Amino acid sequence: MIALVCICLNTSCAANVDNAVLEKQAMKDNSVDNELLNTALDNSGVTAKEVRLSSTNNNANELSSVSNSENKNLSASSTTSMKSSSISNVKSSTSTATNTTASVKSAANSNTSTANNGNSKYIKASSIIKESSTFVKYVETNGKLPSSITINNKNYTSPQFLYLMCKALNDTGSSKIMAKSVKNPTSLKYSLKTGSIKKSEYKKLSISVIKYIDRYKKAPNTINSSKGKIPYTQFILAIARNLAYHNSNKKLASSIALENISNYDKNGVPISKIISQASIVKNHIEKNGELPKSVTIDKKSYKTSQYLYLAAYALKKINENKNVNNFKIKSITVNEPSNLNYAAATGTLKKSEYLKLANSTIKYMEKNKKAQTWIKSSNLRIPYGELVYAFSKSLDYYNKNKKLSSQVSIQNLSKFKPKTANKTSSSSSNSSSIQANLSLSYQDQTTKINFNINAKLSDINSKINSLLKLNLNGVSAATSNSTSKTTASTNKSTAAKTTAKTTNKTAAKKTATKTTKTTSKTTVKTVKINKAIIKLIPKSILNSKYKGEPLKEYLSSSTNCQVKNANIKKLAESLTKNCKNNLQKAKKIFNWVRDNIAYEKYPNTRKGAAKLLVSKKGNCVDQAHLTVALARSAGIPARYVNANNCKFSTGYTSGHVWAEFLIEDTWVAGDTTSYRNSFGVVKNWNIKNYKLLGKYSSISF
Repeated sequence: MIALVCICLNTSCAANVDNAVLEKQAMKDNSVDNELLNTALDNSGVTAKEVRLSSTNNNANELSSVSNSENKNLSASSTTSMKSSSISNVKSSTSTATNTTASVKSAANSNTSTANNGNSKYIKASSIIKESSTFVKYVETNGKLPSSITINNKNYTSPQFLYLMCKALNDTGSSKIMAKSVKNPTSLKYSLKTGSIKKSEYKKLSISVIKYIDRYKKAPNTINSSKGKIPYTQFILAIARNLAYHNSNKKLASSIALENISNYDKNGVPISKIISQASIVKNHIEKNGELPKSVTIDKKSYKTSQYLYLAAYALKKINENKNVNNFKIKSITVNEPSNLNYAAATGTLKKSEYLKLANSTIKYMEKNKKAQTWIKSSNLRIPYGELVYAFSKSLDYYNKNKKLSSQVSIQNLSKFKPKTANKTSSSSSNSSSIQANLSLSYQDQTTKINFNINAKLSDINSKINSLLKLNLNGVSAATSNSTSKTTASTNKSTAAKTTAKTTNKTAAKKTATKTTKTTSKTTVKTVKINKAIIKLIPKSILNSKYKGEPLKEYLSSSTNCQVKNANIKKLAESLTKNCKNNLQKAKKIFNWVRDNIAYEKYPNTRKGAAKLLVSKKGNCVDQAHLTVALARSAGIPARYVNANNCKFSTGYTSGHVWAEFLIEDTWVAGDTTSYRNSFGVVKNWNIKNYKLLGKYSSISF
């Protein structure tokens, strides 16, 4: 009986030694092998199931959220382990193997990274939360983690601070938390993640990190989440930012963003400088009606697209922190958008929405290295230029009021275009170079074209003559005579006042244009539109009145609207050769597309106008591309309409795209996706209940 007891005691001691050695080897390999771990734990009287981490691949450096049942198991495991450890210590007191185990543990502990014996110090959760703001500020200023963090005159390493923050995150009260010795992660070379994690998940992840550090005495390389494996550097910054948010708002954030620490650079652009420059950009746009070609911040020139990235980031940081003046943002290379031919949208964005757009802009630019042609809000498609102006206005408001505005208006930049004015300059040779702006209109029953000339007055005659040598619908127009008269006088400030009068008489059947220019104002009179044709246009709530916007962009080619394609030009000419006016042309084009192009369901553009003409099968977007291309090729201004919540008679509800033709003074709808539809009339979906997103000269989706 006595011999049997001795054998049992010796076996237990040996198992305890094996356990320590095997676990040390597992830690050295940065992974926990199932067979190895089971052998060690079975010998020590604790099952692997009770202590195994929730990570499915058992990698000691990769964690996932711990479920409630797993938490219970781990808690039970901890209790069992403590009991087992006590028994083992008693049993091992009679064996020399105990000394070996103790020396292994001592060696492991001696390698643990600590600072000023921080592991023996109890710290209030409130002190940890307060210091998290300093931690975040350091990262944003230097673009790296601090080597140590000082709390109550004690220094702690970043891994130690991660442990403390995870503890504080789950107990933000006045309780005290004990610091631990925590080694650094063994590797930081992991791909970064993007997006955000909700409160319920990041709290579970923090608990997983606590249990991992309690068990392995080191910080994890990655943490498994719904976004994938989050690298250590991203996770510690996210937790710190959340506690900094709590420090300012007395509550935890509903979600935390995953950020790239390298975005912050000590050589980056100060947010205070970005804010100041935003006011200058805003004033430039309002003065000139256009974006600046470049933006100078802190004596360095940036593309407008780069400025947009910095402005978006500044808005994001302002929303996250009350004091951002010392923060710096790393500039990235961002190209201008490839297409700027988008009709401007107007409306208002609430604070929550324009901040959401700022985040979307940052993510898009970091991924694609270029600016978006347009960005979609809940009810608007906002072009690039209007977005730059909106963000500049928001930062300008913050610059003046030290808080973000509750909303920002989206405005068309063209409304700020300066009015035409004559300028005179004189030379010593008494010859004058007069700058003048002349607006010239030409219109017949089917086509209206506007020309804008900005040239020396002495060159206007030749420019008028060259522009009027056009053949529109078979009507030839040529200049019969053109005269210019200029009178200049000098006032006390030697400024010249010039009055120019230019009269051009064009002989053409049913066409007459008279231009009179007096002082610095140009007045244009054109013939009336053809009322007889207007009466023939179908009435529909989808149609809208022409408001005098320039038509050049509605006659141009784009990536998927190949107006100059040989096959498209040939078809357009064939369809419209016997037509007498644009209404007849538009109907011919509409009917051909409707009757010859079958509908095929798929999202966005897949073929474009030229390829669709060959395949004869496409969705609403590609059918709109072909319809618009044929119309423009025939000389009819045409554009795209995009809407959401279109309820089709089949019961299907979705987004939709169709074309519009400009006939006289009316934009007329042309939806070719159903045989039930006719020119200007839509019957296959409910036109009384839909959400208009915008009308554009081109689309990129």
